[in-house]
Amino acid sequence: MSDPVLPPSAHAGWPGKGLIAWFVSNPVAANLLMILFLLGGAITAFTMQTEVFPTLQPRTVQVAVIYPGATPGDVEDSITRRIEEAVIGLEGVDRVRSVASEGRGTVTVELQDFADAQVVKDDVETAVSAIADFPPADAEQPQIRVPQPVTTILTFALTGPVDEAALREAGSRLERDMLAEDGISTVRLRGVRALEISISVSEDALREYGLTFTEVADAVRAASVDLSGGEIRTRSGDILLRTNARRETGDEFANIILRSSETGARVRLGDVAVINDGFEEDPLISRFNGQPAVFIDVQTQGSEDLLGVRNAAIAFAETASLPPGVALEMVVDQSQVFRDRISLLARNAIIGFTLVFLLLVLVLDLRLAFWVSMGVPISFLGGFALFGMAGVTLNFITTFGLIVVLGIVVDDAIVVGENTDRERQKGRSEEEAAIAGVTGVAAPVLVGVLTPMAAFGPLIFSGGTFGDITRPIPIGGVSVLAVSLLDAFFILPS
Repeated sequence: MSDPVLPPSAHAGWPGKGLIAWFVSNPVAANLLMILFLLGGAITAFTMQTEVFPTLQPRTVQVAVIYPGATPGDVEDSITRRIEEAVIGLEGVDRVRSVASEGRGTVTVELQDFADAQVVKDDVETAVSAIADFPPADAEQPQIRVPQPVTTILTFALTGPVDEAALREAGSRLERDMLAEDGISTVRLRGVRALEISISVSEDALREYGLTFTEVADAVRAASVDLSGGEIRTRSGDILLRTNARRETGDEFANIILRSSETGARVRLGDVAVINDGFEEDPLISRFNGQPAVFIDVQTQGSEDLLGVRNAAIAFAETASLPPGVALEMVVDQSQVFRDRISLLARNAIIGFTLVFLLLVLVLDLRLAFWVSMGVPISFLGGFALFGMAGVTLNFITTFGLIVVLGIVVDDAIVVGENTDRERQKGRSEEEAAIAGVTGVAAPVLVGVLTPMAAFGPLIFSGGTFGDITRPIPIGGVSVLAVSLLDAFFILPS
């Protein structure tokens, strides 16, 4: 198709008129641009990572030191205070807080906005390793890590008229089996008490056998160990030495020999103590629908896909093997919030397209009304393609931002379409009317779209946790509005 012949005055005025005229005279280019937005956006929407809330960047570095037998005061003097003094002045550190408890010290280093957590972690490791005579001789080596945020998306209740031990065993087995499934990386069992083996020594029995409490404690400590004894190198190969005598059950502890005589008589731990192989004495009542229950949380972390993990967990639950009388039921589905938002967005987009089309048919011709209404799917799918490339995930906050711009995304196309129809009624040819229809309202349309983009834009540069949460809103809004502007200026006129 040859370029349209326009009156001389039509080539003057708005600077972008030449590009608009080129798209009008080359409809293949305009159609390819439209198809690129529609197909690229559809593919991105179906392959984009989904999550309930945006993944927050790690804002802390945690240093933990185990100090067996130490009081909170000892932990503060020997562990937490010395770590605080070593890391407080590091670059990227905002503040430092610590907790000293019995046998354990934890120091949390909070980061400044825009600080790289991995860089700060490396600096903290260097600073801690440089502390003289640290850690104390009886303490374990410091564990330094960057905590990764996790989100619970599903909660299952395992219920049945069985005792606590059987229910806990069934829950532990389900937890292990679920972790072995592809697509599920984090599962947490809760609503259960920790296992504990308690040994109650009788004073009368100690006197009867001539034993002391210290002898009993030393025997138990020596008889339940799991230690490496090093390595022996021989001509035939290396031999690893290891003592694997850790006791796991009450019966194994009961068989620990405390004393033996020349005649072969032996005094065992079970002879002088009552051994209870059960649970911690912490009060805990865990019930669901009036029956004893344990709960299994399925979680996501990092770049894991919300719907992918959910589908894998539900598929596993439907085929899980359970003990007689025990039932598995899903009680919480956090992904429902996300799916409701997606449904609301799709429903509003369809209603918006339909209402715009029906109203425009009353004042414009059918063809023009249809292409003006097409601005809704073109803008949104094109916006998906753009902010998908920017690394934005599809989540509760992203859909909120898209719903916000849904009401203004097609305004520019309506203005351009109406002005094009008016120019055509003046007697201009279709190509002349298309170009004049855009250029005549280009300035107010541009300002009308750039204004909300300027309002959204600064939020992209927000820092801290607030910025991590709200950043998808401006990125999604600006992307959709930018594509709507391209549609109004280049695709719609063609």
